[in-house]
Amino acid sequence: MNSADPSTYYRVVVNDEGCYCIWPSHLPLPGGWRPTGFSSTAEVALNQVAELWHATAAPSRRWTTGPARKRGRDDR
Repeated sequence: MNSADPSTYYRVVVNDEGCYCIWPSHLPLPGGWRPTGFSSTAEVALNQVAELWHATAAPSRRWTTGPARKRGRDDR
């Protein structure tokens, strides 16, 4: 998102699977997506997506920041 115009507003949108995304406010939404009612600059909208995702995701679906576990010989 580094190339996003800071003056452009984005809507936070969600699909039926509970995936959140941002979409430029001036463009029509693609099929299967609906607005959440939140819009702002790209940075603020992405922060809102992160908050919504963490609030609704089951612990097993959340990303971890730790190192990935390497598969060992016994994991086959």
